[in-house]
Amino acid sequence: MTVVAASFCVGIGLMVAGTFYKQRIYRKVILSPESWFLSQQTVDLDPSGLAAKGKYGEVRYQWSSFSYHAEDDRNLYLFIDNSQAFVLPKAAVGSPGQLAQVKAWLQS
Repeated sequence: MTVVAASFCVGIGLMVAGTFYKQRIYRKVILSPESWFLSQQTVDLDPSGLAAKGKYGEVRYQWSSFSYHAEDDRNLYLFIDNSQAFVLPKAAVGSPGQLAQVKAWLQS
């Protein structure tokens, strides 16, 4: 019985250590300046939607692709689903009037 309990404890310990190791690797890769998330992109906004172009390719979203949006002082978060969002810096949009126009397009 002691061998089973010890094996169980070692298994749990390895599972916890593996989780921390995976998180460390994930943060190192996704938060690298070379990653798709932090790489520089060019964004074009028009009444039909949003187009983004970067060194990893191009993507185009219609405004109806975003299920909801949120914002803070610096960014506008355009959610495609519960786990994926397009982060749009407000400074990249331009003036407060242009930001209001983008929000109006999101509502339509």
